[in-house]
Amino acid sequence: MKELLSPAGNMECLKAAVNNGADAIYLGGKTFGARAYAGNFSNEELKEAVNYAHLYGVKIYITVNTIIYNNEVDELIKYIEYLYKIGVDALIMQDIGMISLVRKVFPNMEVHASTQCHNHNYEGIKLLKELGVTRIVLDREMSLEEIENIDVDIEKEVFIHGALCNCYSGCCLFSFMNGGRSGNRGECTQVCRLPFKLIKNGKYIDTPNKYLLSTKELNTISNFDKLLDSDIVSFKIEGRMKSPSYVGYVTRLYRKLIDNHTNKVTSEEENNLKILFNRDFTSGYLFNDKVMNTSTSNHQGLEIGRVLEVTPKKIKIKVTNNLYQEDGIRFKNSNLGMIANFIYNEKDLLINTANKGDIIYLDNKINLKEKDILIKTSSGHLDEEILSTSEKKIIITIDVLQINDYLEITFKDNNGNKVSDRVKTEVPQKRPTTNEEIKEMILSMCKDRILKIVEKHEDADFVYVNDLGRHRVNIYFQQGYMTAAIRIINEQIKTLEELNLPDVLHKLALLPRGLVLVTGPTGSGKSTVVNLIPRFYDVTKGEILIDGVNIKDVTQKELRSVIGFVPQKGVLFSGTIESNIKYSDENMSDDKMKLAAEISQATEFIDTKNDKYKSEIAQGGSNVSGGQKQRLSIARAIAKDPEIFVFDDSFSALDYKTDAKLRTALSEKTQNKTVIIVAQRINTVLNADQIIVLDDGKIAGKGTHKELMQNCEVYKQIALSQLSAEELE
Repeated sequence: MKELLSPAGNMECLKAAVNNGADAIYLGGKTFGARAYAGNFSNEELKEAVNYAHLYGVKIYITVNTIIYNNEVDELIKYIEYLYKIGVDALIMQDIGMISLVRKVFPNMEVHASTQCHNHNYEGIKLLKELGVTRIVLDREMSLEEIENIDVDIEKEVFIHGALCNCYSGCCLFSFMNGGRSGNRGECTQVCRLPFKLIKNGKYIDTPNKYLLSTKELNTISNFDKLLDSDIVSFKIEGRMKSPSYVGYVTRLYRKLIDNHTNKVTSEEENNLKILFNRDFTSGYLFNDKVMNTSTSNHQGLEIGRVLEVTPKKIKIKVTNNLYQEDGIRFKNSNLGMIANFIYNEKDLLINTANKGDIIYLDNKINLKEKDILIKTSSGHLDEEILSTSEKKIIITIDVLQINDYLEITFKDNNGNKVSDRVKTEVPQKRPTTNEEIKEMILSMCKDRILKIVEKHEDADFVYVNDLGRHRVNIYFQQGYMTAAIRIINEQIKTLEELNLPDVLHKLALLPRGLVLVTGPTGSGKSTVVNLIPRFYDVTKGEILIDGVNIKDVTQKELRSVIGFVPQKGVLFSGTIESNIKYSDENMSDDKMKLAAEISQATEFIDTKNDKYKSEIAQGGSNVSGGQKQRLSIARAIAKDPEIFVFDDSFSALDYKTDAKLRTALSEKTQNKTVIIVAQRINTVLNADQIIVLDDGKIAGKGTHKELMQNCEVYKQIALSQLSAEELE
């Protein structure tokens, strides 16, 4: 059986991989992984990832593929002990000495040899097998013919899609030599993606292209049938720095090829791959294809039109492929980019979609001066379609057995997990329990019991349950809250409304001015609250008012113009630090931009860069750390100077010192503003004008820190878990 192995830089990517057909997922913890600037997983998140994946029969491989220093060996062994205890399926390692040690200390832990072990010849691979390695990740420099000639009884794994390193087998010294950050320690600066000058015999040679070390993106689809016919057992997608939509779509496409044993894809599927990310494609060394793209190192996107005319106010374009509102676009030769927020037809009317062959107009806010080629570099429409993929179904059975005045109820899933309990029926023993009574009893207990089985899997779209052919229960997970509807055979199906289940969120009132903190346990509804404010989705009951006006009565553009929103995960656009901070107003003064950076504590790393505010930002901010990305996202919101600030757990990526300095500076900037902060850290909420505590989708408390410590048990428990009683006084 062929395995499809997908990457995950965070939990969102992992879920996208699972839902789109991955057989296994590789990911890294916070240490010892070769992608230090990916989101990566804390120890608790690793446990959650393993439980989630195993629920669906998906394996988890953990990258421990950096070189290990002497003083790190003890820490490494403790880390692997933890991975062993939580049920990780295999480790991916490059340090042969550590492989030998791990095999001695944890003989039952499966180890795969990373491509950085230089897995390319018989003797080397034979040695790894003798050490107890069960799988080798073959060098990306090998051809399929060379791979098939390696006759060692060991599992073979190859990369089939994603970025290629210029260096040999990912073992790069250039990054450290150039910037002091070692690629072999997970800190690659992607120096090979920069422009270079060619000098021969001391003389500069003028070359038509400047990106002399930049490689194309691997894409093996055209030859994938040949790989399927080989003895390769695992097909690996590169991309732990990529987005959930990228991971989901690439996984989905190769899943289709494996299941159908084909190399055929549609033109639409090819185009979608180009939109998600490409530096031009190559089938790589596997099929002796050219791998270099010296003309550019940028994401090339998909060509979708040509500029017919440019005026100071408008850009006239004939589109050759669909363009949707809020698509990311770039003009190829000018290298100027923008979001297609406003698309006009020839009658000067706003439209949501432009179809192939249409003549359209865009606002010339980027100062485009010449005719150019239009390329699409991102698609919210495509992202939404990918991420809306239904989650895999978990089949859970409920066995109901009546014993006198008790019901014995057993929940079981496909993987053999089981939990049982007895519930007193509180009905006379002389008659059987009615369907309605059974319904009420299961509703009263199913939340705790189901969650025990599925390891707090709160995001499933739908779970089908039945008991011995008599009663059926549908368990729904929506926005992290469970509701349930029971279907009784031979009776009309009841809706959620008919069951009169409690509202998820209700009676939420915010101060017109001041600092409002929203806190609560994981899955309590914090993000749901703040996502309702800018209308990322709308309330189904009740209303949200700003200055007495229902937000549904104004346009999204008007509403969002007064809101500065920073999500949990910082979002950056390709361009520069300056263009990202000035996103709301390209004519913003430099002083205003720099003030925003100072408040967000971003200047400390901006000032270290050679080009300062002109420094390049890659698509999605992949070339900056998580904390840097978040600080720039905060700076962008501050620079906008809105009436309402919304920070959705935006400080979690910052260390405590930076967090404290940022909040102090922010408090001065946001006087007479409404500031809403979702926070997990109690330090963040101590001095808020009002704190709203959510628990299971309901308001568990509201007041100041002092008031909540006295009258809200949920808040008190959270506070005491983080700080001592003395610190909380």
